[in-house]
Parts: sequence; structure tokens; C-alpha cells
Amino acid sequence: MLRQFKHHHRIVIAAPLLNFNISARLKDYIDNIMIARSVFRYTASGSEGLMTDNYRVLYLQSSGSIYTNNDRYAPLEFSNFYLKALFENIMGFDHYFIARSQGTDL
Repeated sequence: MLRQFKHHHRIVIAAPLLNFNISARLKDYIDNIMIARSVFRYTASGSEGLMTDNYRVLYLQSSGSIYTNNDRYAPLEFSNFYLKALFENIMGFDHYFIARSQGTDL
């Protein structure tokens, strides 16, 4: 799984927002690819991403409600911040993009 992930420089994740977070399946996948010395390494100043050769990820997120209006639910939706931090800050991806399909239950 890790070899396949590292081979592709363009990653597309299509997933729904579940209870303000990513799905358990997506979390399980991430847990299986977040391997030290493969996608990141530990240094004296903190972790350093190893996926720096023009890697990009696009997160296609669907949700029943709208989470970009800065209303009471916006701070609860942290899946975007979590994935952005993992891909850019931890793994070292060059770009992280999100496209949202929101309000599907409204």
C-alpha cells in the first residue's frame, strides 16, 4: 500500500464528512501510510516530510451541512485542517487542495 501511495504524485481523496471528521476507513488508510523514514522522518527540530518531489493532493469532501459560513458548526469541522497538516506539514506535499460539495441535506 505504501509503495503504491508513494509512486503516485497526484492523490485524489473523495470522502464524506462524518460527524465533523474523516471516515474510519480514511483514518485507517492514513495510519497505514504514515510510516516514519518512508513519508517523513524525525529530526532534532521536529518531523520533516519526505514527499517533496512535486506531490499534490486533492480532497473532494461532501457534507450534508455547510461548514464555511463561520457559524456555530464551522469550528467543529476539522477534517480539512487535519488532512492539510498531515499532507503538507508532516509528509511534505507541495500542495493540498480541497473542493467541497456542501449542504446536500439542506
